[in-house]
Amino acid sequence: MLADIFKKVQKIKSGISGARERLSAVRVEATSADGMVRVVASGDKQIVSIEAKPGLFSADPKGAQKLITQTCNEALKKAEAVLKDEFNKALGESGISLPGLF
Repeated sequence: MLADIFKKVQKIKSGISGARERLSAVRVEATSADGMVRVVASGDKQIVSIEAKPGLFSADPKGAQKLITQTCNEALKKAEAVLKDEFNKALGESGISLPGLF
């Protein structure tokens, strides 16, 4: 019984390690409603790039900052969804179901 638990733990560790590697390569993006800002994030919740159209800051610098922040948050929400899915998949492949963990 202890050996079975150890095997499952090893399988989980292996699955999570593989998931982390895949997540770092996944890219999600968010674009502001007006198309002025585009943010790319990785599946492991790192901002990869931020693109802003020319003139974004000229009219309303504080509004531009808010738009960038909102778009970054949207990209990170998408990355979080990918992360949860990937870790749930890794746990499921290990024969473990922990609803709500990720």
